[in-house]
Amino acid sequence: MFNSIVSMLKIGIPIRKISRDLKVDRNTIRSVQRRITGGVITPPVIERKSSLDDYEEKMIELLNNNYSAKQIYLELSKLGVKISYPSVTRFLKKHKSPEAFVPMISNPGEEAQVDFGYVGRFLINNSIKSCYVFCMTLSHSRYAYYEMVTDQTTTTFIKCHINAFEFFGGTTATVKIDNLKAAVLKASFYEPKVSGRI
Repeated sequence: MFNSIVSMLKIGIPIRKISRDLKVDRNTIRSVQRRITGGVITPPVIERKSSLDDYEEKMIELLNNNYSAKQIYLELSKLGVKISYPSVTRFLKKHKSPEAFVPMISNPGEEAQVDFGYVGRFLINNSIKSCYVFCMTLSHSRYAYYEMVTDQTTTTFIKCHINAFEFFGGTTATVKIDNLKAAVLKASFYEPKVSGRI
């Protein structure tokens, strides 16, 4: 409503007509007009009180003690707080420290990153099949190649690499893979077991 009033005032529509068209009191429109002339054209922020405000201190204490959102929800339930789990997770988002990400810088042609992602089930040749997207991203430019496939076998994995390198017009010095079924048989930080065909 605020933005509609601002737009109508800016193009010179009289207050009386705005009031009639939007069914808004004229004093409200004049208030918006004063804010515009004063250089303030952002809508007022309405602070809504959450039913969890009374438990904020307790929730932060639990969060600082490494309680998960689910555990905090269960603790609040024990206190008789009538609230849904999604409400707790939304409330906690305001208090969680943002994750830090370190950019991985590489030279052109040095590295590509590969992953598969599940995209759902589709009708293909009269049968429903699970589908995945193969993605290869060049680490330096973030230029990417995508290919939709119906399995994550090693054969498909290698074929997708060939198609990606043909698309890019060359290969990178290294390819960084995630823990893909087609490439990593056993995940380990120190000694991952990779497929013998890679």
